[in-house]
Amino acid sequence: DNLLTLYRVEGENRRLVEELRRVNTEMREKERLLAGSLDDTTRSLRVSNQALERANRELSNFAYRDGLTGFYNHRSFQERLREEISRAKKSGKTVSLLCGDLDHFKAYNEFFGHPSGDDVLRGVAKLLAGVRIGGRPPGSGREVMARFSGEQFMLLLPETEKQAAYATARELRQLIEDAQLAPSVVGSQSIPMSFGVASYPDDAESADELVG
Repeated sequence: DNLLTLYRVEGENRRLVEELRRVNTEMREKERLLAGSLDDTTRSLRVSNQALERANRELSNFAYRDGLTGFYNHRSFQERLREEISRAKKSGKTVSLLCGDLDHFKAYNEFFGHPSGDDVLRGVAKLLAGVRIGGRPPGSGREVMARFSGEQFMLLLPETEKQAAYATARELRQLIEDAQLAPSVVGSQSIPMSFGVASYPDDAESADELVG
């Protein structure tokens, strides 16, 4: 009887051990699957976060950049203008402003269509961004370029005297004329660009006066 009881106990123990091994194997497999799922989820979250960060950067960029040219927009240019005027008041240096308008651009848009007009504006922006100011390489100074309105561009030149600003305006006008970005609808010549030049403190005492 004792031997029979011992045999049955050992058999039951073996069954329990096998059951325990089976349960452990299933748990390890579930842990492996869960770990893989977590890795996939982590990767998915990482990709989503990167996409969100990229979208936030683009939204932030759109807040102060013109979508067509990449220049500063109207609002952000006004902010930079006030900053430079404030800096000039402290340093006693001159700030010059160039205001450029494409002549007859409204007629061009109506005749050739807005997509063609957008190409012209992008071409003008590329020329403006490539000009050397005061002998400096393009973009090496603190100059600020903006698309102020539809066909109006602003070029802010900190620490630049009016005569140097005039020279820059003449150079830009000639560049745009030579580039022949678009034919004019009022004649055989390409669309010209007219520039106005003003300086602080010679012509204005504030940012609003300088733009006005």
